[in-house]
Amino acid sequence: MLEEGKRRVAVFNVSGALHAIDDLCPHRWGPLSEGDLEDFLVMCPWHGWQFDVRSGACDTVANRDVAAYPVRIDPAWTTTASLA
Repeated sequence: MLEEGKRRVAVFNVSGALHAIDDLCPHRWGPLSEGDLEDFLVMCPWHGWQFDVRSGACDTVANRDVAAYPVRIDPAWTTTASLA
């Protein structure tokens, strides 16, 4: 999950492809980043609404989609971690 200001974006890895959608479910603002992912559908952990991580389309209730965002990997960006 990424945060910038008040915006929270959930990032999902599906078979090596990254997809990003708004993190908050429009039903009761449940955190989609904490939901179960099956194929391309993530389920809100609070009430079970499902969203397609490729498009943000709600698979449960019509016209309750979340925004989807393009994902770009910057090859110059690296991270390292160490265990002490």
